[in-house]
Amino acid sequence: MLSILALLFMASCNKQQDPKDLLVKLKKEHKALESQIDSLEKIVAAQNPSKQIEKAIYAEEIKTSVFTKYISLQGAVDAKNNVVANSESPGVVKSILVQIGQRVSAGQVLARLDDHVIAEGIKELDQQIAFAENIYQKQKNLWDQKIGTEVQYLSAKNNYESLIKKKNTTLAQRNLYTIKAPISGVVDDINIKIGEMASPGYPKGIRIISDKDLKVVAKIGEGYANVVNNGDEVLLYFPDLKDSIQTKIKYVSKTIDELSRAFNVEVALPQNSKFKPNMIVELKIAGYTNSKAMVVPTGLVQRGQEGDYIMIIRDGKLVKADVKTGEKYNGQVEILEGLKAKDQIISMGYQGLQEGDSFKIVTQ
Repeated sequence: MLSILALLFMASCNKQQDPKDLLVKLKKEHKALESQIDSLEKIVAAQNPSKQIEKAIYAEEIKTSVFTKYISLQGAVDAKNNVVANSESPGVVKSILVQIGQRVSAGQVLARLDDHVIAEGIKELDQQIAFAENIYQKQKNLWDQKIGTEVQYLSAKNNYESLIKKKNTTLAQRNLYTIKAPISGVVDDINIKIGEMASPGYPKGIRIISDKDLKVVAKIGEGYANVVNNGDEVLLYFPDLKDSIQTKIKYVSKTIDELSRAFNVEVALPQNSKFKPNMIVELKIAGYTNSKAMVVPTGLVQRGQEGDYIMIIRDGKLVKADVKTGEKYNGQVEILEGLKAKDQIISMGYQGLQEGDSFKIVTQ
């Protein structure tokens, strides 16, 4: 009521003054009064510390720990030995001797091509060899008895041995009409059909993958060329398996791809039937590590006119510690300067705190 009368009195005294101007004037006076009241309350509180309101806070002593900033990227499982088996000679596929998923050994015949022409040639050679061998044995017996001439004996022997060599050569050619496994592994794909034409260098064939030498391959931007190195720690996470592995980088490419502006990173995998080629893998590479870092949640660092600061308890007093921050990762920030061992950081209730405020530490 008094406030209303005061306003009416002031309004009557300023009948000639515009109400808008009067309102602006009163607001300025009100703000000035609030500032004076706040200052006086602090002075009174300082003079009567026993009457200060204790603010409840949560605090914990800061300790050094390992701080790691990871580089996250996506890669895939790749087979070190991943080849397509083809024939060494052109021909029509006659039979396929394996199935997808079957384990095979190096040199094992996977499929055969039509080789009937060569097969007939071998039969003809067998007849010629049998006849030549018979002639050779007779000439040898005669020559042993000093009957006949040496030329007849040597001619029969040469003819017989030449046919044997010719048959061996033909048999070797016949082997070219097969598709063999170049490595030991598992049949991953059969991309040919019976009756189709196959030939050396033909894109279709039988894919063999060795599951003993699997690796993870990923590309990373050239901006990390001086950060990622052989032997760096890396965490591999397999979303499909819901499983992870802590290991190290085996190889970092020495060149940057001209188009993607990225380089390859390879990580060897232990032998495990769960890993499949082309399986998606999430990689977290330790790009930066500090083994004795002071780390606090990012939200505790406040911004002031003079820079970043954190409200802490030092020697039993509430202190505004100016800090210098370093790397940030996963909601945590590295504190390079401004904190000391045994300082207590205020983890909750730090909003609005000022140096000199009365406080009470609440245990969680």
